[in-house]
Amino acid sequence: MTKNFFQFAVGCVLVLTCLTLLKGNEYTQIHEVAPCSPNAQTPPPPASNPPPATPSVVAPPAPVSSPPSSPSDNAAAVATYDEYVEEVNRQLGTPDLLFQDTVMGMFSKGYTEETMANIKAIRELHATYPEDRPKACAFMLAFPTRCGDPCIRGNKHDQSWNVMHMAAALEAQIWSSPGVNFHYPVVIYHDDYTAEQKAAVESATKSKIFWFQVNFGAASLPDYISREDINEKVAHQHYPHDRTGNIELPHSRKHFHGFGYRNMCRFFGGIIFHSPLVREFDYYWRLDGGDSRLRWPNRPNRPVYDIFKDLKAKNRLYGYIKVARSQESPRFDEALKQFKPLVPELMAGFFTNGKYNGYYYYNNFEVVHIPTFQSKQHWEIFSACDRNGAFFFGATEQNGLGDADFRSGVLGYLNEMSPEKVHAYSDIGYAHPVPWDNKYPATWVGDFKWEGDWLNLPNGEFYVPLAT
Repeated sequence: MTKNFFQFAVGCVLVLTCLTLLKGNEYTQIHEVAPCSPNAQTPPPPASNPPPATPSVVAPPAPVSSPPSSPSDNAAAVATYDEYVEEVNRQLGTPDLLFQDTVMGMFSKGYTEETMANIKAIRELHATYPEDRPKACAFMLAFPTRCGDPCIRGNKHDQSWNVMHMAAALEAQIWSSPGVNFHYPVVIYHDDYTAEQKAAVESATKSKIFWFQVNFGAASLPDYISREDINEKVAHQHYPHDRTGNIELPHSRKHFHGFGYRNMCRFFGGIIFHSPLVREFDYYWRLDGGDSRLRWPNRPNRPVYDIFKDLKAKNRLYGYIKVARSQESPRFDEALKQFKPLVPELMAGFFTNGKYNGYYYYNNFEVVHIPTFQSKQHWEIFSACDRNGAFFFGATEQNGLGDADFRSGVLGYLNEMSPEKVHAYSDIGYAHPVPWDNKYPATWVGDFKWEGDWLNLPNGEFYVPLAT
């Protein structure tokens, strides 16, 4: 009796041990296929070995329950604005430079149930991608449209008309071309678009458009920037043209740049890479949807190609359209003193005797590998510039630090960067600024036909006749 019981007990232990091992293997297998976070800081492998596509999200079998390994694994991980902010804070790893202290009210109003649904939709969309398609989007920041003359500035159209045509230009010239034949989503951040304006833009393209409402007004002014200084040095550039100018409105045209513009520079300088929708992607192509025009003809000897696949396959992290020059920025120089340059070759054209010289990549058009700019190092440099007021203040109106200045100067401070990872696009025509009411070339929204050889124009730029 005792011997039989002992044999039975040993058998039970062996069975339970096998079951435990099998369960452990099942758990390991499930989590081995979980996708990496879209915010991972590891740069792509060398161009000779193109990085594989991020695998689709694989849901575990019902009996197994475990928390997601990253916010991209489950939309519920960023179900509220506070959770989203905390997730960004963890990723940045800078407890003394908290994300919410920088953005203030820039995103809180727009982070709604629609945003949560869009995050989920973006992740579901990425799960359907072919292996060779990067997680990428075209990005536009829309100018306000509903504040009367300050938003129209004497033009025939508000800029939702322009954004619609830029979406149509992407559709007609690029997404539908034989060399691309894929509709990447378009992400549009806006302040005040109505349902009707959104519908008009969406009607111009087969691409999925994801909207997010931002606030670049006073609610987004961080506490470490003096409101008195803003009133003294910036507000006068706004209507009604004195020290009581309303910084909630666009700046008046007789001045250089106002509060909203400078806030935009902060946004593109560092905030965009951690913003609610953009952080779901690995690449974005920034285009100005208002006073810019895009022209990329599909020629037999120079066919249109997938700009994102090309960037990824060649292990490039940043693409630009041209180099221009503005002003020096002493506050930028002061902020950079606390950091060590890592890639001197990328600083040669932008710094003279250790100081920023005003040359910059014209990032009104830029193609960016987002994770490269989500690093702790990048955030600390951005924060140093932001907290010393570089984006808002300068010796003159022209001396405020622009996002193009910041982007160009900071590349030499990032470990992931090298000269061969920065690319100049010479085969794409892009003009900025252009009068708002100019027609758009060769889009199916209008009947304008392109004439002339745009490739012979300086810097690949072009201009088209005013609309009638």
